Amino acid sequence: MEGACGESTISVYSPMYITQGAIMAVGASKPTSIVDKDGYFSVKSQMLVSFSCLK
Repeated sequence: MEGACGESTISVYSPMYITQGAIMAVGASKPTSIVDKDGYFSVKSQMLVSFSCLK
């Protein structure tokens, strides 16, 4: 199950009680294979970050 070990987060807020604000959710970083600009494969840490705001 995706997100079961803290890999992702879900932010929930109630507009009834919060009229202005922002929430930043940061998930765990995990090793991901990528191709760099020279065409070589390497492993880098990748992290999911989400930002939401209520105005």
